[in-house]
Amino acid sequence: MSKRRPGRATEVWEKDFLCFLPARGTPGREQSQECLIDLRAALRQRGTRAGDVVKLTFFVRASGPADYLRRKQAITEGLRAALPKSRPALSIVPQPPERGRETALEAVVLRRPSRSLEIVSKNFRGVPYILLRAQGGREVIAAGISGGRSGDVGVRASSAFARAAGILGREGLGFSDVVRQWNFIEDILSRCGKGRWVRQNYQIFNDIRAFAYDRAGLRAGFPAATGIGMDTGGFILEVIAAGGTAAEKTVPVSNPLQADAYRYSPDVLVGTPLALRAGKQTPRFERAKVVLRRDSGTCYVSGTAAIAGQDVVCQGDVAGQTRATVRTIERLVEPANLRLSGAPVSALAPRFSYVRTYVKREGDIPEVARIVRASFGSAPALFVTADICRADLLVEIEGAVEVLTK
Repeated sequence: MSKRRPGRATEVWEKDFLCFLPARGTPGREQSQECLIDLRAALRQRGTRAGDVVKLTFFVRASGPADYLRRKQAITEGLRAALPKSRPALSIVPQPPERGRETALEAVVLRRPSRSLEIVSKNFRGVPYILLRAQGGREVIAAGISGGRSGDVGVRASSAFARAAGILGREGLGFSDVVRQWNFIEDILSRCGKGRWVRQNYQIFNDIRAFAYDRAGLRAGFPAATGIGMDTGGFILEVIAAGGTAAEKTVPVSNPLQADAYRYSPDVLVGTPLALRAGKQTPRFERAKVVLRRDSGTCYVSGTAAIAGQDVVCQGDVAGQTRATVRTIERLVEPANLRLSGAPVSALAPRFSYVRTYVKREGDIPEVARIVRASFGSAPALFVTADICRADLLVEIEGAVEVLTK
């Protein structure tokens, strides 16, 4: 365990998202190193310490499990050399980056943390995570929580949720305190079985997540979340959890254009439930979650797709689905809608903190990127290839935006 105390005064919890793509034509083995070199250069330019990097997510192109493990090992070794005194939360996700690249990197960096903030690097059963602690509050950032290398999605997800519960419990938190969650699911649309006994990986995950939340006894709604496919790797979980101070408030946000996912009818859920008596469990996440501290906060936008009510729109039209998704997000984060949900928001920051876009067909990324960048301006943005949770969805977009309350 290590501790660092950076030294400038401002709001201690604010974060920046930085995105890095290697130059096209860089050899595949060198792309992750180029991303890390660019990260170090960006830190120097900002006057930021390496210890203020709290989370790294690498997106890689992997041909199968063995190739994925080789890439993980190479990235982990390269990270130790590039940031020898830093142990951020780390995920390596097998989702191919845009335009044929082998690797992309998204970094979460604290924005000028105050002297009162402790940044503590910890490890729980092989999972490095970060604890932020100041002024009676604390925040846990954990990534790369996997369910091992064997077993089906249900087994791996159960194991990952148990490890996440252990991390949170060690810090006096629980799933009720999770404000943002990412769920990466291998072959998310795959089905097994025949006739009445067909099970889909995404529905298996939904059942496992519901069981974990029920055991935890959630309060104050569910986290903002993304449930998305990946090429291999089984299951990977990331969480941001916050709690421990009266100055902090979390507010779940609904979208007037979409049904709450946890209220979906069984008609849009695929396959046989894991527990027949319990029935198929709905996707338990909020459309967004606002975390408020003092006179500002963050609105975490869940993975959002072209769904009106609970039905897919613009089927087969990737540009139409992208525009519909952007409109849905814009409506979600309108200050009037956030206030209606109970968040005392007066305005949004001029731009999103980051935008991450998942595109089902890699060849569609240039068109999707053109629409997304025109809509979200200069926000740091990454585009990766991944299956979405329904077969007829072509695009999913997530992000975060800073909010003001005065």
